[in-house]
Amino acid sequence: MRVCLRLQNHVITGIAGLSLLGVQGVMPKLFKGNADLRTVHAYLGTAILALFAVHAVLGIQLGLSI
Repeated sequence: MRVCLRLQNHVITGIAGLSLLGVQGVMPKLFKGNADLRTVHAYLGTAILALFAVHAVLGIQLGLSI
């Protein structure tokens, strides 16, 4: 059975997580202008960690199904 990997939730969560990590990496350069960004940075980091936990579960499910 062939599975289209581009349509898998595992791939979507991986791309979303890497994109958010890029945003997370740029945010410290903006800290000087806005102190509230530190809080946003912390919450975003927590959300990214949760997203990658879901990503890991989806990866295990995908691996076991193939």
